[in-house]
Amino acid sequence: MLRLVGGRNAPTSIQALSVTPEPGSGRAAPRFSPRETDCLALLVQGLTDQAIATRLAISHATVRFHLDSARRKADARSRTHLAALAVACGAASP
Repeated sequence: MLRLVGGRNAPTSIQALSVTPEPGSGRAAPRFSPRETDCLALLVQGLTDQAIATRLAISHATVRFHLDSARRKADARSRTHLAALAVACGAASP
């Protein structure tokens, strides 16, 4: 499990979030498929599922499938958490 570290006045930008491994987790960064990585790169840019689908010429349902799969692999609790983890592990850049 990875956790976001921030204080009371934590910045809201994904770029400014610090992501650290849970102590003693021994967990490596998730391995995303090429299509999951494509979707993550656009997610980090702030695109909606529909906009990602249009950009990649795939269906909205397929985007949801890839992002849900990536969220499970990363053990992320939300889209925002997934985006932060993707940036932290190098799978996507802001």
